[in-house]
Amino acid sequence: MTLYPSSRGLTTGLLRQGSARFDLEFDFVEHRLLMRSDSGAAEQMPLHDDVLDEFAGLFAGKQSPVHLFWHSFDLALNRFSGRRASLSAGVDPVTREAYSHEVISFGFWAGSEQVPEPAFYSYTAPEREGLRDEPLSPAVAHTVDTGNGSLALLRYDDLRATADPREALLGFFESAYEAGVRTSDWPGDELAAATEQPGTHGNTR
Repeated sequence: MTLYPSSRGLTTGLLRQGSARFDLEFDFVEHRLLMRSDSGAAEQMPLHDDVLDEFAGLFAGKQSPVHLFWHSFDLALNRFSGRRASLSAGVDPVTREAYSHEVISFGFWAGSEQVPEPAFYSYTAPEREGLRDEPLSPAVAHTVDTGNGSLALLRYDDLRATADPREALLGFFESAYEAGVRTSDWPGDELAAATEQPGTHGNTR
């Protein structure tokens, strides 16, 4: 999809879905994504996630800032173990550079062909055996096979239906992180900040 400059950021221009007409605008002045339709309906979501910021504060190792990733417009945060990743010889140069070090990534995206709805996600790279069998929180979170690895997902609509969406989202990110730590043998205790962990999962191992 092509994005065009607007007075406040980037816009899709007019889009059509059946009889509906709508547009999306990334407002970089007020840091939000606007969704407007010709029916008069309008919704917005922040481009800066306080929950991801809070989750980032629980980690003492190297990590990225919370950022809008250009490739698929994910709102993302990456945690690194500090160890180089072993990649196969046939990996393309872009992937080799992007995943040169072990990483567990977290974020939100508006959807794709494989996941056609808004969702929060996490993945571990490189993925080790057993990751797909690890438990996730809350119970509605699940793991899908993307064809290129496993993706832990918590649908936006499922999160909204929880009693405490903020705590549920923190618990999802923490459970996905713990799954990656356990299966990839990360030094979880060394990387944990001296802060109480969210949810009821306990400390990373």
